[in-house]
Amino acid sequence: RNTNTISKVVKECLYWFGLGLDEKYPSARLLNFVTILESTLKQKNELTELKKAVSERGAILLYNKFEERKEAAKQLKEIYDTRSKVVHTGVLIDDKDLASLAGGYARAVLIKLIKMSKEFDGNFDEFITYLDDMKLKGAPQNA
Repeated sequence: RNTNTISKVVKECLYWFGLGLDEKYPSARLLNFVTILESTLKQKNELTELKKAVSERGAILLYNKFEERKEAAKQLKEIYDTRSKVVHTGVLIDDKDLASLAGGYARAVLIKLIKMSKEFDGNFDEFITYLDDMKLKGAPQNA
């Protein structure tokens, strides 16, 4: 039987999650967990504005209330900014709390994706489209 696209994403993310849990250095933990966020919240061909896509989709996926979404998007952007700093400058971070926060978000997003898989018949592109449609539903309507 063919593996559906969401199953493939989940399988890869479980690998990264295990690495993140086993890693003792906060920088490396953060990178593993952000890899999960990217894998679950962006399409493979998306290469620009990743911080915006990951933070907005993550907030929409995990929360219903505006204030909760706003706070989650802020935290996800901070996580992503720190990830970029580590990747692009080689600077190591000592912030275990931020790495743990990234792990918490990675875990929550992964669980939500697994639970919603059946709704999209395992189609990952439809899952991403759903998140983007949710974002547009919150936009003001012109009369």
